[in-house]
Amino acid sequence: MSNDNHGVGRPRRKPLYEATSQRELLRPGFVRRVVNDAPGRVERFIEAGWSVVENDVHTNQRMQDGKSMTREVRFHVNQDPFATAHSGILMEIPEEIYQEDLEAQQKLIDANEEMMKPKHMRGADYGVFEKSK
Repeated sequence: MSNDNHGVGRPRRKPLYEATSQRELLRPGFVRRVVNDAPGRVERFIEAGWSVVENDVHTNQRMQDGKSMTREVRFHVNQDPFATAHSGILMEIPEEIYQEDLEAQQKLIDANEEMMKPKHMRGADYGVFEKSK
């Protein structure tokens, strides 16, 4: 939604919320995230079912502008000269699989928290406090 008709004589502009990098992060039915291109990190995501997002119609302009000459969508993520990754790769996974992974992760967290409780408290809730006379 560009502001072509906002004011006579105003130059056409592209609002920040319409930036290409934000559009690239959206795809119905998928969860996307930028993964640091550190040694082994992208491979771990691929093993977990994530896939690399390749340049498409949304990112072709970036390739023509010389900002990205790779097939995958990359972002600059770190300026620290000692960092293991300076760029990140856009990856995606179907939302259904992502939700299944979140549920499995929550079950592990719940089990770990249950193990932290004293034995007499396991399987019990905090209950209700009643003041005795």
